[in-house]
Amino acid sequence: MEVLSDPSVRPGFEAIWYLPDVEGAFTREDVVSWAAHLLAGAPQTALVFVVRLIDAARRTGDTLLCRAVLDEAWQLLVVQPSAAAALLADRRRPA
Repeated sequence: MEVLSDPSVRPGFEAIWYLPDVEGAFTREDVVSWAAHLLAGAPQTALVFVVRLIDAARRTGDTLLCRAVLDEAWQLLVVQPSAAAALLADRRRPA
């Protein structure tokens, strides 16, 4: 979670995350999507993954991460409508 949500690590993903038989490297956002799909069989774990990354993206102001995680969140909502309460919870910072 820390590696995915640390904006300073983002540029290094293209140098590290790749598969020999796939042309091109994976971005951090690609890794988020890949990890979320690995969790498809464990909806509660997938929900925790998405919620924690949304919180991290908001905390750091990381719009690219937020966009990638929100894409995974809506897909999770389609197959698990009960996830709405956790995904739509008020996450505003206390004043």
